[in-house]
Amino acid sequence: MNITKDSAGAVSHEHILSKGFEVFETMEGNDMGQMSWSIPQYKNEKCVIVGGYWHWTVKDNKGKELFGGWWNSNEEFDKTMTDLGMI
Repeated sequence: MNITKDSAGAVSHEHILSKGFEVFETMEGNDMGQMSWSIPQYKNEKCVIVGGYWHWTVKDNKGKELFGGWWNSNEEFDKTMTDLGMI
């Protein structure tokens, strides 16, 4: 979540896929039996996007961390990934 905003949003799964990423793994779990969750992990030919819930990490193909945080919108995702040269 971006604490500089009054409300939290998120980049959509469909948007990430539309930018040429594919799901390579899905993390699954539950919150103490209260709610189960499933979070896709993404990759393209340049990087991986792992994590989820409230924190994503972008790593290049050598494992170097390039970004850590949360996108409040599809536009924020596009700007980060464009600035990193990943899309």
